[in-house]
Amino acid sequence: MTRYERNDEEVYAELVVFQRKMRKAKLSQKDLARLCRVDNSTVWRWRTGKIPVPGWVWTILDQRKRLVELSKSLLEQSDA
Repeated sequence: MTRYERNDEEVYAELVVFQRKMRKAKLSQKDLARLCRVDNSTVWRWRTGKIPVPGWVWTILDQRKRLVELSKSLLEQSDA
């Protein structure tokens, strides 16, 4: 096995999902690092598969995405 006991396909699949969730949450690498209170290089390691993404980071990304969607919905309602 490679990196942290998973094969390359599993690592790649996680990276794709991680990048997609960051995009949907409208977060840059620097923003995510600040939000998670970690160093920017830690987020880089997550993004490149050097270390696994902790479960709590997935929760933050999901909650941030929900906030983005809610904000968008509220703006659309106020325009109507």
